[in-house]
This record gives sequence, structure tokens and C-alpha cells, in this order.
Amino acid sequence: MPGDNTTKIIRAGLAGLGVLAAGIVWTAVHFKNADGTAFNPLRNFVSELGSEKASHMAAVFNLCLVVSSLLLFPLVYTLASRLDGRVRRLALVAGICSLIGSVSLGFVSMDHLKLHLAGAMLFFWGWLATTLVFTVGLWRKYSFRQTPGLLLSGIVSALMAALFLTVLITALVGFLNGAFKAPKDFQRPAVWDIAVLEWCVVASFCVWILMALVHLRRPRPKSS
Repeated sequence: MPGDNTTKIIRAGLAGLGVLAAGIVWTAVHFKNADGTAFNPLRNFVSELGSEKASHMAAVFNLCLVVSSLLLFPLVYTLASRLDGRVRRLALVAGICSLIGSVSLGFVSMDHLKLHLAGAMLFFWGWLATTLVFTVGLWRKYSFRQTPGLLLSGIVSALMAALFLTVLITALVGFLNGAFKAPKDFQRPAVWDIAVLEWCVVASFCVWILMALVHLRRPRPKSS
């Protein structure tokens, strides 16, 4: 059984996921596109939920994003502390950078596009680094049988983040940049690959956090 401190960290992590999920669902339900259609993860970005111009519940989403990210800091610190040497430090730095990026998105919505993109890049690149370093560190220290859920979710999360960043950067230097320059002429696709991939990153983020909490709840496995 986990100790008292670990139990508090697990509860904080679960609360963080709960706050994030509640913020997303509540804001999405009350969201309307410019054409009157409802929020659709197949064509709407996560960040649109926090845009004051697009959502009258933006403040709720942004507050939930900040609170949930802060609640996850102890989890990242504790999980990193279980790794060895340089990998421990790299994992801690990557995890903190990712969560700082997430917190910044709660303060700087996509209405302030350049600053928002800077925060988003810090989160997504930080999250990619986080999943890679933790996966490598855990795989080196423990056998696959001891942490299968966390290792598999780490691999999937890294792949999702890498794919999303590749598509996003390609789009930013191409047609998406033109959409920002002439928003009135832009037609939103019925299914937008960038939006779908962003939601895949968010989903894989939540699954990884859950697997990390499960990992902390179990007795510490022996190093391989």
C-alpha cells in the first residue's frame, strides 16, 4: 500500500484529471461555433474552449486548465524521483516544462495567438520529451512486465505528440498560416486532422497520467 504522502499525490492527480475533464465537458457543452454549430472535436481545437471571443465559458476552461496542471506537479516530481541519475533530472525538467506550458495556456488564450503558440509549443514539445524520457528511464530500471501500462501509454503518447507536432508545423508554414492572415476566407474542414491529432494528444496525456497514478499506487517494483 502507498504511504500517506503518496496517497495524497495520487488523490491530487485524480483531482487534476477530474478538474480537466469537467472543464472540457462543461465548456464544450456551452460552446457554439460562428455558424451556430456545436463544438466538435473532429474540427474544433482544444484551445478554442479557452478563447474569450469564441466561448462565453472560456474563463471556466482556463481556470480548470491551470488548476489541473498545478495538481499534477507532485505526480511528475514523485515519478521522476524513482528514476536514476541523469534520467531523473531530464525527466523532471521535461515534465515541469510541459506543465508550465499547460499553465501558461490557461493565462494566454488563442486570442493572443503568438503568445498562445509559444505556450502551446512549450507544452507539446515538453510533453513529447516527458514521455520519451520517462519511458526510457522506466524501461531501463524495471522490466516490461512490471510497468506495462505506463510504458505502452508512454510510447503511444510520444507517437501522438510527434505526429501532431509534425502536422502542426507543416500546417503553420503552409495553408494554416494563410487562414490566420485571411480568417474570413477560411473554410473549416468537416474533419480537421490537426484538431483530431490534438485531441489524441490530450487523450493520451490523460491515459498516461492514469497509468502513472496506478504505478504509484502499487508497491514499488524491484529494479531489473
